[in-house]
Amino acid sequence: MLCSMSAYFHGSVYMTLAYRPTMSRRLEAPAPLPAVDSAFLVVVAGRGGEVGRQYPVSDPSSIGRANDNDIVLDDPEISRRHATVARAGASHFIVDPGSTNGLFVNGKRIEESTLHDGDEVRLGTTTLRYAVVHDGAEAGDAA
Repeated sequence: MLCSMSAYFHGSVYMTLAYRPTMSRRLEAPAPLPAVDSAFLVVVAGRGGEVGRQYPVSDPSSIGRANDNDIVLDDPEISRRHATVARAGASHFIVDPGSTNGLFVNGKRIEESTLHDGDEVRLGTTTLRYAVVHDGAEAGDAA
């Protein structure tokens, strides 16, 4: 059994205390985070992309009009850097870094929101559906 010592002053007297734990406690590694199933953003309406096109969501994924984004949408109402999707535990969340025309999830303007399977994300005139794919199914099956 391990013993630890500590010393301190109490008034003008120097005191030494010995601490001996009565129980041993084994530290265990934390449980791993649950895996995120494959996730996609699927174009369902608008000018930003071909309807039905599936964009895989990586961590993180930038979305915008500029060619250096992970998901490029050709919609004049979308900012060059309109949104970012990132992982948070077993979920993804989307952030608006200050786009001109805003970011909407299920019709509500947001600055940041956790995404759930089936959520509709609107940027400019383009609407995307967030789809989580389970067990090797395709995003079209989930959307």
